[in-house]
Amino acid sequence: MGIAFIIVGGIALVSIVASFFSYLEKKKGRNDTAIEERLKSLEMRVDSLSDSVQEKEGTINKLEADLRFLNRLIEDKTPQTK
Repeated sequence: MGIAFIIVGGIALVSIVASFFSYLEKKKGRNDTAIEERLKSLEMRVDSLSDSVQEKEGTINKLEADLRFLNRLIEDKTPQTK
């Protein structure tokens, strides 16, 4: 009976040690500062690209509004025959 406790205890101890080192490995991967810096850099780049796209869309919308206004002015100036 004593040998059974030793075997079961050894298996339990090995699995606890393995899970502890697995936890440490995952923790190391999460706290990698190089990955965090790169992620922040990419987020800033995406934000700047998004702002650039919004500015271009605003400019395009303004130009389209100006063209509509000019087209209405040109249509109003055409001579009408009676």
